[in-house]
Amino acid sequence: PAWREFTVRADGPPTVAGIDLTWLGAAASGLPLVNVALGYVNLTLLVLSALLALVSIYAWGASVESESLVLLPGVGIQLTSKQRGWWRQYRFLELSRIQAVIINEAVSSVDVQTYLALIVEGEQNLTVAFQNLL
Repeated sequence: PAWREFTVRADGPPTVAGIDLTWLGAAASGLPLVNVALGYVNLTLLVLSALLALVSIYAWGASVESESLVLLPGVGIQLTSKQRGWWRQYRFLELSRIQAVIINEAVSSVDVQTYLALIVEGEQNLTVAFQNLL
């Protein structure tokens, strides 16, 4: 084909700020059982359960499932971020604006992350491919 697509998928359960959303959902569904065990309805536990359920559903839908980079020779590069729900975010970079493609390393105290970045004309920061799944 005239174009090439590279995709990175999230491994493991969806997380937000390091919190496994599977556990958040389990906590939300378990709180009403506490009401049954207590033998009376505790309105605070019911409200907390509903809030945890809503946060869990929202965060699950907002977490990134996969990201892709499509190379269109002579045209440019399209970056796509697909969230677990229905939302997709597209960004197209014209070939004439791309000044350089670099492979860089980010070093922290415990890890080294290699990433693909683009220097794009008119932008102050690097454009990082697959930035949500690093």
